[in-house]
Amino acid sequence: MANIRTLKLNLLADTKDFSKGIKQASGQTDSFSGKIKSGMASIAKSAALAGVAVAGMAAAFAVDAVKAAAADQKSQKQLALALKNTTKATNTQIKAVEKWITKQQFAYGVSDTKLRPALAKLTRVTGDVSKAQDLLSLAMDVAAGTGKDLSTVTDALVKAQNGNLGALKRLGVPLSDTIIKTKDLAAAKSLVLII
Repeated sequence: MANIRTLKLNLLADTKDFSKGIKQASGQTDSFSGKIKSGMASIAKSAALAGVAVAGMAAAFAVDAVKAAAADQKSQKQLALALKNTTKATNTQIKAVEKWITKQQFAYGVSDTKLRPALAKLTRVTGDVSKAQDLLSLAMDVAAGTGKDLSTVTDALVKAQNGNLGALKRLGVPLSDTIIKTKDLAAAKSLVLII
């Protein structure tokens, strides 16, 4: 009989501890569940904010794309006008020039909106698209070699075409005083390739 009482007491003690353990586990589960709900709410808020940010960036990108397309179209029209006025170029010739610009853009990594104004300037000063293209290729080489921007180099070549070889010297082309005095553009161009 004493053994039965001991067993009964042991079972009661185990049941008490078991109930206490169950209550404790239940409390921890409720606490964990609350933390998960709170975390999910934070994630939802973050996702909503990220969605708003992405939408804002997409809108800004769209605006920039429209502006870039407008600038590209404007530079195409300006070049076409310069080619027609200077060389009496036809639409077919203008399309060929645009293809050439696209090739140069990818070959040199220079934006077509920078290439077109440079080519227009050089076409006006030479009166010849082929010569202007040769000079623009030279300008891109010089710009790449010196780190100067294409517009600055193009302006120097325009001045050199008009007889002001000192503009090339300011780019760092090692021109002798004789070349500058005699305005020997061919000799100057050969030295431009050296830099």
